[in-house]
Amino acid sequence: MILEELHDKDERIGALEEQNTTILSENATIRSENATILAELASQKKFNTEIMQKLYRLMPSSFS
Repeated sequence: MILEELHDKDERIGALEEQNTTILSENATIRSENATILAELASQKKFNTEIMQKLYRLMPSSFS
């Protein structure tokens, strides 16, 4: 009885460790994807700023 309970607990621990490894891996993937998205957003913001500066130079009266 006790050995069977210990075996069951060992199996549960193994399953939880495997689940934890999967979660950590998914978390790393999500962090990488977020970093990529942030870099893309920074690039887009820079581009938008450049466009706004060009528009201001071409049509300064429109920004008053």
